[in-house]
Amino acid sequence: MCERGDVCWARLPEVGRKPVLVVSARAVTLALRPIVVRITSIERVRPIATAVLLEEGEISGLPARSWVICHDLFTLLDPPALERIGNISPSRMVDVEEALRAALAL
Repeated sequence: MCERGDVCWARLPEVGRKPVLVVSARAVTLALRPIVVRITSIERVRPIATAVLLEEGEISGLPARSWVICHDLFTLLDPPALERIGNISPSRMVDVEEALRAALAL
């Protein structure tokens, strides 16, 4: 099972198999359904600070420089389909939390 801060492969509705970061608390992930944000390797200008850079090699299972897209959230219907490939550092998770606050106006 994937935990908060884990990077996993997941099958996303209408998107397909993509890397994601689990952002939900353990209690939510266990009792309900995991909440994840999509990760992309496509670089583009984003007008709001809702993307967090992951450098190449930072996550062993991601082959290239990538971005955690904190405005692209999903609730997974099939948690067992998650396949763990790594996890982010605690300091990088703080960056993700800040980007989530910006995306959700918290």
